[in-house]
Amino acid sequence: MKNAIVLFILLCSFFATVSKAQQGTVEMDAVAFARDSGKVQIEIYYSVVVGALGLQQRGTGWVAQINARAEIWQDGHLIAGQDIKKEKIYTGTASSVDSAKGSLMLDGIALSATIKSKAEAVLIFRTKNAKGLDVNDTIKRAFLAPVSDKDKFFMGGIELANSLVKSENSNNLFEKVGYIISPNPSTVFRPENSKLYYYTELYVPKTTVSSGSSIEIVTRVLDGQKHEMFSNSHSQSLSSTTIPLIGSIDIDGLPTDSYILEVVAKHGGNVETLMQKDFYYDSGMKLSEDQSDASSNAVLDEGAIFAESDISRMSQLELEEKGDQAMYIGSNDQKKAWKKLKKKTDLDAPGNQSAGTDATKAAANLENDANQERQFLFSFWRGKDKELGVRTPLQSYKDYYKRVDEANRKFTYQKTPGWQMDFGRIYLTYGAPDDRNVKPVLHSVDAKPYITWEYFDKNLRLMSDSHAIFVFVDRQGGGRFTLVHSNVQGEVYEPDWYSQEAAQTH
Repeated sequence: MKNAIVLFILLCSFFATVSKAQQGTVEMDAVAFARDSGKVQIEIYYSVVVGALGLQQRGTGWVAQINARAEIWQDGHLIAGQDIKKEKIYTGTASSVDSAKGSLMLDGIALSATIKSKAEAVLIFRTKNAKGLDVNDTIKRAFLAPVSDKDKFFMGGIELANSLVKSENSNNLFEKVGYIISPNPSTVFRPENSKLYYYTELYVPKTTVSSGSSIEIVTRVLDGQKHEMFSNSHSQSLSSTTIPLIGSIDIDGLPTDSYILEVVAKHGGNVETLMQKDFYYDSGMKLSEDQSDASSNAVLDEGAIFAESDISRMSQLELEEKGDQAMYIGSNDQKKAWKKLKKKTDLDAPGNQSAGTDATKAAANLENDANQERQFLFSFWRGKDKELGVRTPLQSYKDYYKRVDEANRKFTYQKTPGWQMDFGRIYLTYGAPDDRNVKPVLHSVDAKPYITWEYFDKNLRLMSDSHAIFVFVDRQGGGRFTLVHSNVQGEVYEPDWYSQEAAQTH
């Protein structure tokens, strides 16, 4: 294993033939390992469909241009980054090169940074569309950095892999401790992967290192309800302060669903440390065996998902409320599109129809508007599934509206539902705060009650300070708190909030 922190940009010629219908054009994963320098080495692995690279003929071969950038963000700040520019040359006949366009090219890069705990890896992959215009495909993946503690066991991140073979080339990009571990950036496994391979590192306190001492390593696969599906264990000698853990676990026969791979270190019967990694298993089951075309099945799957969802059956009032709630986390373009859809629905409402409008036609127009809103909301949440790496269809939708229910329970004020309060909006947009004053703070009789929320591990763009802050003031003294200041870009920014809002005026 290479202990030096290096930026490696060697290209690996490993391919796995998959269709675009089965996997995205670009997939990325990130894991972090501790290093002696006190910094963390973040290894970013990505796969790209060869056909998306825009092969250009050069002499007797074809050249694929790779133009990308890898970044590490923490607390809304860029802490490491590196451009990736390289070429991959393909040789052979035109037909053989054309057949390779559906294959995946696997590559990777390593960055070094000082990270407290949570961070986010970002890969910006630049390609051109059919019109020759630049297109950026941005993939984000949150990861946990190892928390260094010389007096305790701790573990690095878990790299999931498709294959594991003995190494004959120490310079190979994916070589670790004598093995070539070919990572799976998509974290999606299929029946051809009867085993799930993994790599991680166990960090051992110096006082515990002994050639005669050992630790038990337990590997488990858990389902979404944390039920154990498979497990195995082995004894590991504690002969060094850094111990590479390479293993595999059978996953053949799992139903299609999201799962968790858990690696646990037990010493003296006690759990010393553990690390978990999410993955998805696709059993290959189709909704209809009459359809063999992958792209047709993909369309049918989406139609079935929509038909079985709550969204397909929502009333007009439910649609508008659910859509307004969802737009807290929508992009500017999505917010504009939703506002336009709502405006069209309002114009087609019975009270706004002209006197000569046929009632049947008006009703049809209104139902058509509702269907457009349903499709918009469905597409929005399916997009969130992909963006968040959620493999269970509409799981992001279900999780978000659980938070909406929580916001309503916690922050409803008189007749205003919690999600419409400033507390609720911030809670839904950024999640629960890491620190907050649970009671209004009164510094003096001349100050209005105010509450502060702070976020330490969010990758937010900040106007000032090192972490996100939100300040809510009870302006009228009746318990209705209003957001008066935040250092997060896009929110109300008033550095002089105390004198402007909290200080009592006479």
